[in-house]
Amino acid sequence: MIRIVLIALVLGLTDLAMAANEPVGEGGGTEASTNEAAPFEPSKYGALGLAIGVDRFSRFDAVDLNGSNRIKVDANEGIGLDLAFGYRWHRNASVEAHFVYMQGLDDNKKKAEVEYEAFTANLKVYPVTGRVEPYAFAGIGAGRFQVEAGRAKDSEWGNVFRLGAGVDLNYTETLAVSVGGAYLFTRGNVDGRDMLEFKLGLISRFW
Repeated sequence: MIRIVLIALVLGLTDLAMAANEPVGEGGGTEASTNEAAPFEPSKYGALGLAIGVDRFSRFDAVDLNGSNRIKVDANEGIGLDLAFGYRWHRNASVEAHFVYMQGLDDNKKKAEVEYEAFTANLKVYPVTGRVEPYAFAGIGAGRFQVEAGRAKDSEWGNVFRLGAGVDLNYTETLAVSVGGAYLFTRGNVDGRDMLEFKLGLISRFW
């Protein structure tokens, strides 16, 4: 699955490079450019990207692996997928459903495999709009963390809160590159399994 995302990113970046070489008009910009900002139109968008997770398991409780043993996890960095589907209802704001799946957060010393997935509903704001759009967002949802060691496995769902920021680089009206990061707070049955998330992806807008 991650290979498919890599291929999609390469193809998308190729399209962006081709868009950057569009012929320019007499005014010095692209043929469609004007001196005035285009009127805003609400739009839907989808985002697909690669994510890197950095564990913040300093408060990770010892995991009960099916009652067999309890281990403290010190996981490595992992790689995964970052997916979102949203609706930009205002020039400076949008709402979105956000999903991150991360694997490879393994503890090699204890031979434990760690993965997680987290769903959040986000409110996203754009303080500055244009070709380069910085953004910030906050969301709430649910997450599942799984630790597997040998034949024993522990999987728990709990509440998660996500705070993040980044920047969208708009190459065309419908295609953009997005770079960002977020902190995932964990509560309930997954308390103490906080994560740092970083992503690089493509955004496609449609009406």
